[in-house]
Amino acid sequence: MARDLRDVAYVMYTSGSTGRPKGVLVPHVALLDRLAGLAGVPGLRAGESIMAMTALSFDISMAELLLPLTVGGRLIAAPARTRLNPGSFGRLVDEYRPDVIQATPSFWRLVLALDWSGSPVSRLWCGGESLTSSLARNLLSAGKEVWNLYGPTEATIWATAERVLSPENISLGKPLAGTGLCLAGMASEGEILLYGTGLALGYLDRDEITRDRFREAETPDGPRLCYYTGDRARYRPDGSLEFLGRTDSQIKLHGHRVELGEVEAALERCPGVSEAAVVLRDADDPDRVHLAAFVVAEPGIVTRDVRRSLADLLPASMRPTRISIEAALPRTVAGKVDRVRLAGRGVNFPA
Repeated sequence: MARDLRDVAYVMYTSGSTGRPKGVLVPHVALLDRLAGLAGVPGLRAGESIMAMTALSFDISMAELLLPLTVGGRLIAAPARTRLNPGSFGRLVDEYRPDVIQATPSFWRLVLALDWSGSPVSRLWCGGESLTSSLARNLLSAGKEVWNLYGPTEATIWATAERVLSPENISLGKPLAGTGLCLAGMASEGEILLYGTGLALGYLDRDEITRDRFREAETPDGPRLCYYTGDRARYRPDGSLEFLGRTDSQIKLHGHRVELGEVEAALERCPGVSEAAVVLRDADDPDRVHLAAFVVAEPGIVTRDVRRSLADLLPASMRPTRISIEAALPRTVAGKVDRVRLAGRGVNFPA
């Protein structure tokens, strides 16, 4: 499909769950609309500052770099080591006292686990992965405000935002300006579809996958070209939108449907556990298929402690067969948990 690249502001490569990079074509109009929307919600005003510490290969860095320039704000450029060194991060925050700090849940867990004291003057933006209740509870005591942001690269940085007021009620919130949202088939539960001027143009030289992910669908605003996100959500009785995970994270294990995100959330509720990731192992072998969990825990926490706690939280069919206690989980340059690396890791850990 021919593209006029003069319409393109940037190309951001994302691998998603496949490991094969796709170049997302983000047009100028989508970028401008998104920056205007973010200036209002979650909000950045003239004279305020945002700390830029996200790798340039991750699209949320566009908000850190460009948003302050559009409103007359200030950009605090953090050294690269700040992303890997919680001590350096804490000192930088104490010195510059940024109004906004944006990071993934994985990064927030890292600094909180290493006793970051927080920043009472900073609004904490959290996105890129699912925000759990346990993490939200800790963030609420660490900053002035906490915001949950959601959006794939194909929807230009972020698509929705919601201020977190209670750790027990985390919502994806409302679409930002320039974006519409509905669930496939206009259902109360299903795949999230995004539409509007905030959408990318498709994938660079990947016409087949562009046609598959960008398709027309019925929306509250009539038929629209939509991006099929591969994420699932449901509307609660109060109208808020609850994130349910990836469509490909719901697996079938020994006849039971299991949500990997639900298992991870339960692991993070276990005493002493700060972070968890779960992968399906040996999926093609019915006799060996099992869940493997990787958890970051406080010193002294051992596998049997986690298993004992998990027994009160999950039925046996959802509990990991193998659990490994890790010093840290591998991360992508975007700061997210590197599930591809975990899936390929050896299985020489205690059962």
